[in-house]
Amino acid sequence: DHDKSFKDDMDVYYYATFTQANANAFGDIYALRYTVTCNAPFAFSNEFVHKISSTSGSETYRQIVNTSDEKEINVYPVVTINPTSTGKVTIENRTQGKSVTIDCLRDNIVTIDNDKLRICDSTGKLIKLHDVGLDDVGSLYWFSLSYGINDIYITGDAEITISYREPRKVGAY
Repeated sequence: DHDKSFKDDMDVYYYATFTQANANAFGDIYALRYTVTCNAPFAFSNEFVHKISSTSGSETYRQIVNTSDEKEINVYPVVTINPTSTGKVTIENRTQGKSVTIDCLRDNIVTIDNDKLRICDSTGKLIKLHDVGLDDVGSLYWFSLSYGINDIYITGDAEITISYREPRKVGAY
């Protein structure tokens, strides 16, 4: 419950897990008591979705502004790569000076959940790192967004979707 002085995206969402369930019986009345634990000490924003089309002939630039309330912690989005031809797709965050290059097969959608450190194909099956050209796990970069302006450059033939939620502090902050 708030006045309209907040940003438009100030609807917040909490994510929780049932950590315990107890059943009680009182005669003919049965009750369940659940213990619920939030996944974080803060709430999250609406989902931000950035769709970017890229071709191998040139770099595609997109500026993404991270307005998270956690300024010292990066946001790790889900990146979906829908390659339009077989080849390499590079996603670079020049603000951080880091990039990741994936070997893609035409029409084989690759989903990279950078927060959960998972790479899956269109069936949801985990992909081995060496199958997408990531052989040196010691130098593997999980794409992230720093607080503020992020300069993103993409090369390769693909339709890319970057989606994430930003942490929001609520209450007495």
